[in-house]
Amino acid sequence: MKSIVRIVVATLLLLGQLAFSQARPKTSSTALSYAAKAVAAMVGTNVITDATVVATVNTWMAGSTSDSGTATLKVEGYGESRIDTALATSGSLSEIRDASAGYPQGEFINAGKGTIYSQQICFTDADWFYPLYSAMTVAPNNGVILSYVGLETLNGASVQHLQSYNYNPSLDSASQSNLQTESTTDYYLDATTFLPVAEHFNTFSSRNVAIPIQVLFLSYSTVNGVTSPQHVQKYVNGTLQFDFTVTSITFNSGIPLSTFSIPQ
Repeated sequence: MKSIVRIVVATLLLLGQLAFSQARPKTSSTALSYAAKAVAAMVGTNVITDATVVATVNTWMAGSTSDSGTATLKVEGYGESRIDTALATSGSLSEIRDASAGYPQGEFINAGKGTIYSQQICFTDADWFYPLYSAMTVAPNNGVILSYVGLETLNGASVQHLQSYNYNPSLDSASQSNLQTESTTDYYLDATTFLPVAEHFNTFSSRNVAIPIQVLFLSYSTVNGVTSPQHVQKYVNGTLQFDFTVTSITFNSGIPLSTFSIPQ
């Protein structure tokens, strides 16, 4: 009798493992192919470890306040970014994203006072303003699932639509569903050049209300064999919140990881 019970239990465990493995999502080979073309269109055969972008801030909106000034935007690999702005009215503002501790974090600094972001708004791309280090380009690593949605039209142009989200096999179904919702990002590549033209994702209010974000990459320029966006706009819930034009860009300068550190 005990032998039968052991066999039944073993069979149930095996079936459970098979069901789990069958349910595990897979990254699309078509999506990976387009992502590879996007990376090739941006850097060719160059290896880029970090980038520092200096820009003119044409518009910075905070509530009803419209501002302008300058910004320095830094990225290092997947997960690390920092935006430091010097604005005419609002003064010095910084936004930091850091994943070096093994999980994503974020902080907003105004006049030296920091506010830690809730983790649910840190699962999308840290470097949304520089698509070379997006989740699209690291899939299927870092737990990123990438799918191909199809050929579409965006703002009157033909684009290839890809979509990513984070997957963690250790989570239960409810937690994974939340993670997928919080991390889903849509990428739109020019159907001819494969350069990213837009990125869509959600941020969340303190009441867990999804707020749509749209980032547009309006023009590109090639510097030292690397093709980068030169004019970027970020819309929050349909309103232009951040508009900047690149004045210079530097690659592989060896930005120290401490640049992106967030107080624990």
